[in-house]
Amino acid sequence: MLKMKIDHGEVTCKNRNLKAESFDVIKAFENYDSDVIQIRVKIFFII
Repeated sequence: MLKMKIDHGEVTCKNRNLKAESFDVIKAFENYDSDVIQIRVKIFFII
């Protein structure tokens, strides 16, 4: 039980440090599915 608590603390610490560093997020279109996207368009005319 103590080992699990220590391991969890180490993982939490690493995740917190990685989040704090704000590394650039690399995005790719490998599994991109354009059929899922729905675009809502609202047009307002001001006269």
